[in-house]
Amino acid sequence: MKVYSPSDVASLLKLKTATLRKYSIMPEESINNVINLTSHSNETNEINNDVTPYKNDIQELKVLVHNQNELIKGLAGRLDKQQEYINNSIKERDNESLEAQKQIAIKEEKRGFFALKPTPRPN
Repeated sequence: MKVYSPSDVASLLKLKTATLRKYSIMPEESINNVINLTSHSNETNEINNDVTPYKNDIQELKVLVHNQNELIKGLAGRLDKQQEYINNSIKERDNESLEAQKQIAIKEEKRGFFALKPTPRPN
C-alpha cells in the first residue's frame, strides 16, 4: 500500500495544499460537533418509528387531492359543454351561409337568360 503525502494528494486533486488541509479539518470538526451535541443531550440512539405525527398531514393531502380531482372533473365538464356549443354554432353558421347561397342562386335563376345585362361592345 502506497502512502501519499499531503502535497501528492493536493497535486492529484489539483488543489492547493492549504485547501486540502481546510477540507480535511472540516469532517473532524463536524464529528466533534455531533459528539458534543449527543453527549449533552437526553436523546437516545433509538430509532423513532412512530408515524402518528404524519398521519394528519397525509389525511390533509388526501383531502386536497380529492378536492383538486373534483375541480378538474367540473372544469372538464364545462370544457366539453363549451366545445359542444362552439361546434353547434359553427354548424348553424354554415347552414345559414349555405341557405343564403341557395337563396341567391334561386334569385339568379328566376331572372333568366334575358335578365342578364348585356356586355358593352368596344368601338
